[in-house]
Amino acid sequence: VNLVQKVMADLMDYGVVQRGYLGVQIADITQELKEDQKLKDLNGVYVAGVNQNGGAGKAGLKEGDVILKIGAKEVNSVASLQEEVGRRRPGDKVSVTIRNSKGGIEVKEIVLRNADG
Repeated sequence: VNLVQKVMADLMDYGVVQRGYLGVQIADITQELKEDQKLKDLNGVYVAGVNQNGGAGKAGLKEGDVILKIGAKEVNSVASLQEEVGRRRPGDKVSVTIRNSKGGIEVKEIVLRNADG
C-alpha cells in the first residue's frame, strides 16, 4: 500500500514516478556465491559492483560488501532490497547496514540518486 501511495503522489507531483538508486549492482547470495566469495552466511545481498559516482560509491561501499539492512529492514534478496529502495526518492538519505569484506559491520548513510547518477 505504501508503494502505491508513493507512486500516486509521484505521478500527481511530478508526472512521472521518481525512483531512488543506490548505485550498485547486486546479486542474491546463493550457496555457490557464498563459497566462491568466502562469505560468512547466506544473509543479505551481495554487492557485485559499485558506480563510483553514485550514492553508494560516494558513501564508500565496495564490491564484495554485503548489504544486510536498508533502514531498519533486513534485506535477504535483490527483490526485497529493490522494494525498500523503491519506496524512496532521489535525494533521500538512507542508512545502509553492510558487512564488509573483512567481516566488520558498518552503517553507511547514502544519498539516493536518480537513474542518471
